[in-house]
Amino acid sequence: MLQFCVITLLVVGSVFTSSTLKYSVRYIDQPLDHFNKATYGYRTYKERYLLNDDYYRAGGPIFIYCGNEGNILDFWDNSGFIFTLAEEFNALIVFGEHRYFGKSLPFGLASFQNPQIGLLTIDQVLADYANLIAYLKSKYGNDDTKVIAFGGSYGAILAAFFRFKYPNIVTGSLAASAPVSIADNKTAQESFWPIITEDYGSVNPKSVTKIESAFKQLDYLSKIPNGYQTISETFHLCDNITNAAGYKHLLLYIRNAFTTLAMYDYPMVTNFSLPLPAWPVNVTADMMLKADTPIDGLFQVTTVVYAPTSSKNQNSCYNLSALFVECCDPTGCGLGNAALGWDYLCCNQLALATGSYSNTSMFPNLPFTTEDKKEYCQKRWNITPEPHWYALEFFGSDVFVSSNIIFSNGLLDPWHGGGILKADPNNPSIKIVLIPEAAHHLDLRPISPSDPPGLVKAHEKEIRYIQEFLNSK
Repeated sequence: MLQFCVITLLVVGSVFTSSTLKYSVRYIDQPLDHFNKATYGYRTYKERYLLNDDYYRAGGPIFIYCGNEGNILDFWDNSGFIFTLAEEFNALIVFGEHRYFGKSLPFGLASFQNPQIGLLTIDQVLADYANLIAYLKSKYGNDDTKVIAFGGSYGAILAAFFRFKYPNIVTGSLAASAPVSIADNKTAQESFWPIITEDYGSVNPKSVTKIESAFKQLDYLSKIPNGYQTISETFHLCDNITNAAGYKHLLLYIRNAFTTLAMYDYPMVTNFSLPLPAWPVNVTADMMLKADTPIDGLFQVTTVVYAPTSSKNQNSCYNLSALFVECCDPTGCGLGNAALGWDYLCCNQLALATGSYSNTSMFPNLPFTTEDKKEYCQKRWNITPEPHWYALEFFGSDVFVSSNIIFSNGLLDPWHGGGILKADPNNPSIKIVLIPEAAHHLDLRPISPSDPPGLVKAHEKEIRYIQEFLNSK
């Protein structure tokens, strides 16, 4: 008999309908701290989750999406392939919201203050999901009900870790774009910016030359009288750059735009983190080539990312401090409370990309070393990152000691350099799926007529592998 703590289920409101599939919003009471009762005792918080049982049949599996660093509704609306699978396998669908994100705030707005934020750990999150599954098994199935965990990006890391840590609960996982090897692989840690450069180079090598030229021109302007003013006017900034710190912030803001474009380089128009055209890398590479000057091209590229976010157009100003916040993650933390949560996770446990260098990418030298991260995290959160412990606790690259995990990676995705890209013949239950024409966890999105051939084949493999997991004893 599975053991789990007593939890309370609340159904809030009626059934909702998204652009993909209807869901009901529910909450369970989760322990504030699953592991230490001395501090918070048996106090609980309400974790939100989404549920759909349209396809569920008695004896069917539970499919759980491991919510990442954001509002769980956003992941529901952009993970339609899971619904296709649920129909195929008569599965119950549940999307668990990550503690400290969306509406799952253990201490309300005080959640992001010390010491309350200390309960934001991967260990606590996985325990939340394990508790949720135990409850759903008692309601919809039994101890033997099969469970497949899904996730994209950080959610994919969680889906893999969920199988690592709770193999008694999780039958298998589909981890789409999980950069787990960054934990202990220096090459993986340094691969992010060179891969974005390769993405643009594969569209048109001349676009890389233009981008490099633009950054060189910015560097020149930053060193001459009135140069900061010229740069500020070119990028339509609300407040002029006046010093080196402001100029560096602009460079990070520009680099972050390329991060977004490369990660969501999808073959269809999307509105995941923001509205983007189909194949945005192609679109912006073409912008660079057609611009009057390289710097004008760079500005036009940034408007693709920041204009929808800020409701501005090219005749309006852009507020750098509001549109991009420097943080522990060189690829960007986003904005608002979600950014605070991600920043803390990055400092406390996660290993992510490092800085960029002009000799390995089209980007300027913007280093972010281990020492830089340590200094930042001590100053911001009063904690010291322990990268070696993260790799030790969560396996790092040594995933083949586990079983029944699909690691899928799109080769356009700048995170794929941190993924598991090669199979081990000694452990065929760890499945590797590579998708040449795909960017960040494209394989979890709803099936579309725009899907490239490699994605269609990837879906066929993933269905076959999940069937294999469900058939395993």
